[in-house]
Amino acid sequence: MTMGRFISRAIRRITGDRAGTAIVETAIIMPVLIMLSLGFIDLTRAVVFKLGLKQDVQTGAAFVLANYPNTPSDSQIQTQISNASGLPAFQITITRWTDCNSVSEPTIQSCPNSTDYRADFMRIRIVGTFTPILNIADYASFMPQRDLSSEVVVRIA
Repeated sequence: MTMGRFISRAIRRITGDRAGTAIVETAIIMPVLIMLSLGFIDLTRAVVFKLGLKQDVQTGAAFVLANYPNTPSDSQIQTQISNASGLPAFQITITRWTDCNSVSEPTIQSCPNSTDYRADFMRIRIVGTFTPILNIADYASFMPQRDLSSEVVVRIA
């Protein structure tokens, strides 16, 4: 047998053997699939976190409306939301303002004329920090840690 035949047979045997291709293909694609899966898990967790914040502000709005016509103080609202959600009170902000004839005035207590159309409003806003599980520096930082917020506006008078 000549050297040329020996080499050509060896090449045919190697190229015809498909025994390890599935493992090699799996090894190539598996890290990509794992990263995609973890990315989708983080995205789902962020949406659930945002929905939780929305429920917490709705709890505050329900508390305000349940006490109508006696509007609770800002600290009472913060305490109610904090007790229901477990969030610290400093993440909850309450802003009040008055509209006179559809013009917002945050500092006035009453409209200048008795015929003016007056409406009092309250904005309840919660800010929470979302930390993804897939946040590995220099390797997989698809979604950085970020503040997510939710707010609701309630007409109180």
